[in-house]
Amino acid sequence: MALTASEVIVKSIGDVYSAPAGTAAPGTEDLDDMEALQSAGWTHMGWVQEEGPTFPGFEPTIESILGWNRQGAITEAYTISEEARVVVPFLQFTAEVLQLYFPGATHDAQNGTIDVTDYSTPTPVALLVTVGTGSKTIGFWAGSTSPRGEGELSFPDDDGAPIPVGFTILAPSSGPRFRVLGINVAAGDSPS
Repeated sequence: MALTASEVIVKSIGDVYSAPAGTAAPGTEDLDDMEALQSAGWTHMGWVQEEGPTFPGFEPTIESILGWNRQGAITEAYTISEEARVVVPFLQFTAEVLQLYFPGATHDAQNGTIDVTDYSTPTPVALLVTVGTGSKTIGFWAGSTSPRGEGELSFPDDDGAPIPVGFTILAPSSGPRFRVLGINVAAGDSPS
């Protein structure tokens, strides 16, 4: 592999968007175009803590396949964990974020409250995470995720307080579970 500095991405910008489950992945040219994303049904989710999203559970599970009359493995099977998820530490206390943290919560805009009567099954959403350097942006897209609180919720103090929401990547009936956008593997180069 060639040493290509333009393929090194150091985050200087990044955003998180959601859309109804099944929303198509945007084109690479739209990853840093908020207007194009919004017109395609994506909603910006607000400020995220400085460290940004994390991606636990994406490490492949490797299973050695043994054959009769062989000393070692004849092949290996790689799978992604059913627990693969994206954890986003949101900073804005909004109805949208709190309803992701507490599935089934209802927002009363008139009184400015969120009512949590019981936890329910989360409504699946599509997820888009973008990261860029200013001259190049890549994205992570999952067409269907199951959002819910991921860790301790605390009220803001002098340093603020993140609202950690985990988005479990759901297996679609067809197509990819997730996609990394903005990588031009065939040409060995990344679009700018």
